[in-house]
Amino acid sequence: MMTNPKSAFTRSRLRNALCSLFFVAAGIAVLGESGSSSAIAQRAGESTSPEDDSWGQMDISAAAVPTPPPCNGTLITILDERFDDVTPPDLPPFWTAFNRIDPDGVLWQTSDSGLPRPPYDTAPNAAWVNDPPVISDKYLDAPGVSATESWYVRLTFRHNVNLEASEVDPFEGGGYNRTIATDRGSPIAGRPAWSGNSEGFITTVVNLPPELSNAVLRWRMASDNTGSSEGWRVDTTNIVWCHFSGTPTPTPPPTPTPEPITLSAAGRKVGGINTVRLTWSGATSGNIDVYRNGMLIVTTANDGDYIDSTGDTGRARYTYRVCEAGTSTCSNDARVRFPAVGE
Repeated sequence: MMTNPKSAFTRSRLRNALCSLFFVAAGIAVLGESGSSSAIAQRAGESTSPEDDSWGQMDISAAAVPTPPPCNGTLITILDERFDDVTPPDLPPFWTAFNRIDPDGVLWQTSDSGLPRPPYDTAPNAAWVNDPPVISDKYLDAPGVSATESWYVRLTFRHNVNLEASEVDPFEGGGYNRTIATDRGSPIAGRPAWSGNSEGFITTVVNLPPELSNAVLRWRMASDNTGSSEGWRVDTTNIVWCHFSGTPTPTPPPTPTPEPITLSAAGRKVGGINTVRLTWSGATSGNIDVYRNGMLIVTTANDGDYIDSTGDTGRARYTYRVCEAGTSTCSNDARVRFPAVGE
C-alpha cells in the first residue's frame, strides 16, 4: 500500500518554514498517480487542485542515518538535482513552483547570491524562497519519480534554513526541530516543521515508501504575520532506490577456513647420526612433501609420522616444513638443533 508524504517548511510559534516528508503535517509531499493509497493520500485525476491540502505526509521528525543499507540488487538513481545547469531565477525542467497563499508574488526560484548564506551547497545555484512578514504558503514540486520491487527508496537533500522563530531549537539529525504554533495564523499550524536558523547547509535523509508511481516531492514554506527572516535554500537533492527482481538471492555462507597443518620435530643421535622425528596433524591429502631447510627431501604417505636420518654427525640446525603433496598448503616451521660434542 503506497503512502503519500507531504512537505512543508513551517515555523514554530511565530512563523515557520516547512519542508519535509511528514504524513500528516509539513514537509515533502508524495502524490501517487495510481494504485491504492491511504485515506490521506490522493490520486491524480480526482478533483485535486494545487490548493488541496490533503496530501499524505511522512514523519521525518528523526532523519535516517546518512549511509544507506547494503543493496542486494541494483542501485538506481531516479533524481539527482543540484540546480546548477540553469540561469537564476529559472528552475530546472519539470520543476514547478506556485503559491497557495501569495502575498508578494515571490515564488521558489534558483539563486546564486544573497541570504541566507552560503547561497548554495554546490556552486553556483540553489533553490530559494523568501520568508515574508505576512501569511504565505509557497510550494516547490520536483518531477515525478517511480520505484517498484524495491528494498528501499531513499531521499537525501541539503538545505539552509533561516526563518523567523520565537526561540532557539537545535537542528539535530536533519529532522524537524519545531511544532508550529496554532494561534498565529500559519497555514501549517500544529504541524512538525523546520524553523529557526540552521547556520548553513544541513543534510536531511528520508526513507520513502518502497512502491512509488509518479510520486511528486514537495517542499513547502509557510509563514504567519508576526515577523520575517532570510528564507530557505534547498540544494543537492538525490533519490536512490535498491531494485530487486523476484526472490532475493540469499547470501551464501562463508567458505570454512581449512584447519592448519601442525608440525612438531624432535632430534636425537642414532648411531652417531643426527636423526629427527617429525609428527604432524591436520593434513588431508594422501601424501605429504617433507622439506628440510627449504629443500624437498621426500614425498611420503600422510600417516602423521616421518623419521629423517640426516647423515650428519656434527653440530647442525634444521628447519622442517610439511605440505600437502604438490600444493602450497603447508604446516608451521619446526626447528631442531644439534650441538657440537661437549656442548
